[in-house]
Amino acid sequence: MLKIIHPAGRQVCKMYIVTGQGGNLPLIKEQNKFLIREVIYKFSPISRIQIAESLALTPSTITTNVNELLNKKLIRECVKEEPCGESKILGRHPVNLEYDPGARYFIGVDIGPYTTTFVLTDLMGNMVSRQKGPAQSGTYQQLIPFLTGNISKLLEKSSIKPEKVMGAGIGVPASVDDNNGTILMSSRSDWSGKPMAADIFTKTGLETVIENNVKARITAADLFNRNLKADIFLYYRISSGMSCPMVIRKNKLGTRVIGSSEIGHMIVERNGKSSKQKPLILHYAASEQAICGHCERAIKNNRARILAGLCSVPGKPSINEVLEAQRAGDRDTDKIMSGAIMYLGLNLVNLINFVHPEGVLIEAFIMTLPKNKNLMLEIINSNLYNYESSAPVIEFVPYNEHIGALGGAAVAIKHFLLEG
Repeated sequence: MLKIIHPAGRQVCKMYIVTGQGGNLPLIKEQNKFLIREVIYKFSPISRIQIAESLALTPSTITTNVNELLNKKLIRECVKEEPCGESKILGRHPVNLEYDPGARYFIGVDIGPYTTTFVLTDLMGNMVSRQKGPAQSGTYQQLIPFLTGNISKLLEKSSIKPEKVMGAGIGVPASVDDNNGTILMSSRSDWSGKPMAADIFTKTGLETVIENNVKARITAADLFNRNLKADIFLYYRISSGMSCPMVIRKNKLGTRVIGSSEIGHMIVERNGKSSKQKPLILHYAASEQAICGHCERAIKNNRARILAGLCSVPGKPSINEVLEAQRAGDRDTDKIMSGAIMYLGLNLVNLINFVHPEGVLIEAFIMTLPKNKNLMLEIINSNLYNYESSAPVIEFVPYNEHIGALGGAAVAIKHFLLEG
């Protein structure tokens, strides 16, 4: 067993890795290159010695790979500062390595249910520029010009030189083949089977990778959230649809996503009727679409009057207006939301009791309202089974309307910088 120790002295993670022994030598070299790059990315500032000890690699292997990154000006050396109060050590100060945020830039795109968002980030995922456009549900021939046009506008309004942009990542609401950049299956018009990555490259000259939109978000959490401790966690996302894949972080170096993530068709009430005399499923009980639909019916029945007065489109509330009505004290709206959260909480509890993850990340706009978040936690904590001493850590992903596009940028960073 090996350990990665942060320069501050705390243990970052335990690792069970065997590298450089037997097998295909070119493959081993590529694997070592990826591991070295990812260790520097996730645990910087970190010294050469710490990298070698963490991965059980020889100093010469570390030197070769580090020099390559230095020559490309992707990483830089930084002198480790002495803690306050300690005497200075004579001679050379310890030198650590870290990525230079401004060395390269990445485009991230998310084709979402309500909007399509675009970001330009630096090498460490910090947003430099952003913009958004309408949701896309038309034909593929309409989609590509829309995406490439907005990518070009994003680059034009930034001061970043095009040659410093390393690539683009796009989160797609579909199953994809990320190896060749093809959409495998989508509910959107004629998108299935289309070579999206190649088409974006042809129009923009940008190397492009595509990924399922939920997996893109997971990549962002894995790369950018340094406080994420769990090696096995659930990513519970509530939006117009619902998903919850299980994620295994292989000793925090690389991730494996298990399951197609679709949970919207789980039956939550056998005798509850959703439509056409079918059992009630989670999507019809607790998605944002369902919540707005329940509120719309309440308005038609002369209830939820505060919400009715807030609707920009008479009688048809948006999820933003639903939360605004809750804040204003609309009891009918509050009751509808509480019912939805009850289904969500119990559904998540069932998943936790079955999988026993170390942590859960919850991404949901409706949880930006503290009372909704507290109710969700109350339902979870009161229904967990056999978790007296090892309950999973529940974290709420901070809301950001560009979080999906950041996921796209994370996919590009992983593909073109770390793996490439």
